[in-house]
Amino acid sequence: MDKKLLRELFHSNKRINSIEKQLTLAGLSLPKEDIPYDVAKIRVAELTKELNEVAVNMGNTTDKKLLAKLEYTCGKLSKELDKYNNALMLTKEWAQEQKDKERQWEIDVSAGNYEALRNVRRHMPVNIRNFSESSLATDLTPNGKVLPKALARKFKRTNILMILRTDPSVIEVMHPSSLEAMRTTGLTLTERRAIHEHLKDVAPKWKAMVTDKMCERKWMWHASLQSKLKEMIGNQRYIKSDLATNYSGDYGYPEDAEYEQQAVAKSNLLSMEELEKRRLEDYYN
Repeated sequence: MDKKLLRELFHSNKRINSIEKQLTLAGLSLPKEDIPYDVAKIRVAELTKELNEVAVNMGNTTDKKLLAKLEYTCGKLSKELDKYNNALMLTKEWAQEQKDKERQWEIDVSAGNYEALRNVRRHMPVNIRNFSESSLATDLTPNGKVLPKALARKFKRTNILMILRTDPSVIEVMHPSSLEAMRTTGLTLTERRAIHEHLKDVAPKWKAMVTDKMCERKWMWHASLQSKLKEMIGNQRYIKSDLATNYSGDYGYPEDAEYEQQAVAKSNLLSMEELEKRRLEDYYN
């Protein structure tokens, strides 16, 4: 066996061991047997049902001997459930099922997200970064109105909202630390919908390149936002609180994809894009 092949096998085995360690740290483990998707799925359902029944029985008994027996059974079933859950998540069918669910979720929320994005933009100047909080709340908008002070404060202090007036191609090449530093506290359902819609074409590109550390951080940042949005949609508590920040009005600002354009900023952005391009080329070469 030549040295090159031995070296490749060594690194391959090293990578497998590393993955196994990461799974163990995450509370997962590779099954010692190849369990088919259908078998794993059926057993997960059966074991979940059995565990629920044991939990009910544990709550309804005061007999110490019976309780100890039920606790032992619960531990045994939990261990077996972990085994089949892990096996299930390693199958191609499960991976495809998750992709299908994610795709369907995006379809289901798309119309609401698009409406939210347009609603927020009608309240936001294209050159929002050039406004102070004070000028936002006092200057006349394009249709002769004055933006509510609460919205002026929100736009300037919750700075992640300003990316709605930033070209997605610019956001795509931003350094992850710039994204991670953006303030997200207090975002409403409508605002989170708008941000998700604005990033819908950028996020998949980050996800496709998660082997790159920078892209992985950007994808994780987006995944965190998406997770919170999923929690909020359909939750009455968030739906009610969403009404406190009213985006039903129209202040005459463009609702479509119009972004701030500045000569100096554009020059800097081109430089950023070039740097990112070179960095990725170095990484893959």
